[in-house]
Amino acid sequence: MSANPTAEPLLRVSGLTVAFGGVVAVSDVSFDLPAGEILGMIGPNGAGKTTVFNAISGVIKGYRGEVRLLGRSLRGRNAQQIVAAGIARTFQNIRLFRSLTVIEHVLAGQHRRIRENMVDSALHTPRFRQAEIDAVRQARAILDFVGLDQVDPGARALSLPYGLQRRLEIARALATEPRLLMLDEPAAGMNTAESIDMSRLVRNVRERGVTVLLVEHDMRVVMSVCDRIVVLNFGKIIVQGPPEKVREDPDVIAAYLGSESST
Repeated sequence: MSANPTAEPLLRVSGLTVAFGGVVAVSDVSFDLPAGEILGMIGPNGAGKTTVFNAISGVIKGYRGEVRLLGRSLRGRNAQQIVAAGIARTFQNIRLFRSLTVIEHVLAGQHRRIRENMVDSALHTPRFRQAEIDAVRQARAILDFVGLDQVDPGARALSLPYGLQRRLEIARALATEPRLLMLDEPAAGMNTAESIDMSRLVRNVRERGVTVLLVEHDMRVVMSVCDRIVVLNFGKIIVQGPPEKVREDPDVIAAYLGSESST
């Protein structure tokens, strides 16, 4: 999907530098992500990918440089405020609530978007009841979208198979109605068929109007879904560009892809 080069990018990361004590984890990382794109971020373990994700999503606030969403700085905002601004994310290690059902996870994601006030909630007014009905209807639609239409919405989330738990995390993130969805290793631990299905879901998310920033080790997923790729090594960007450029770059092959560059 092409972007207007003169438009303000949805996300702009400029000179991002993160240090933990005396160790620099990310150094002078800069990239733009226009609305409507799928941008991949790859690199060997320890390259700084998760640190970049954590800075953008408000998990890390003590960084140098700038992170801007539609021109507005996200500096100093916590994770909840970042979600309210329009950025949602998943995590490499699945983070589902032990006690909640499938549909309750999606309803939890909708919490900030439900518009009833405290009086309506306390008095259980018709407006509040209608808001609840609408929220459940929307939650079921999101579950259908991510491929969980055959799952019992009242089942405990942790009873789902691993791959479906991954989809539920994406559903919960989409329930916040993000402009930008950040996916951290969505295909981790999946077999080939599951990875292909996940690639299809990522493309469908983009077709839904949500921009995607993707960290992923599965090169089949990255090369098949991403419009552009940023490659990190030792906390610095070594190349960024379309998949065909990244695939053939000798520094990338040496640092990360190796023989996988031909797959």
